Amino acid sequence: MQYPQFLDVDGQPALVILTYAEYILIEERLQELEAIKSRRQAKAQDTNGPASTLAEVRAQYELEDPVEQALVSVKALPQDLAESLASAADQMETSVDALLQEAIRQYLAARRREQLEQEIAAYEAMHARLWQEMPGMWVAIHNGELVDHDRDKVELYRRVSERFGRKPVLLREVLAEAIEEIRLRTPSTGRLPR
Repeated sequence: MQYPQFLDVDGQPALVILTYAEYILIEERLQELEAIKSRRQAKAQDTNGPASTLAEVRAQYELEDPVEQALVSVKALPQDLAESLASAADQMETSVDALLQEAIRQYLAARRREQLEQEIAAYEAMHARLWQEMPGMWVAIHNGELVDHDRDKVELYRRVSERFGRKPVLLREVLAEAIEEIRLRTPSTGRLPR
């Protein structure tokens, strides 16, 4: 059995003949899209004010995806911060989104550097013990602790990546000296700078 249905095609009503199964599938998909639309509208209006915890944001907007959670968090900025962002974006002749993205990138890069510096300090503190127990091995340091080691750097990297994902983990070969000396050779013009 087929069901005639009027659908909007490029802004014009069109008569489409569908089977019952096709009609049900389209109706279910339209209901899903309506639910998504209403959740997005609720996010945009957010009459209850910003949620104070991530758990409340998840519950309030039925979010599972961390990316969606981050998008809601940006929309829940306090008024004064939002106004400051808008003003800074205007002065820099850029969009608020571009300014936020750059600020977040810089913050995350700085945070990653800080974390790696902490891991380096932890490695240097435990170096004497590591040199005695594991000379020549590759070690992985995370949160100030030795989390793994192996003779094969690639195998260690594979395990660490699988276990920690994109979290900062220091991989170092245990050498006689804790601090590696790096020498860079550059072409010389034969002249000394004044």
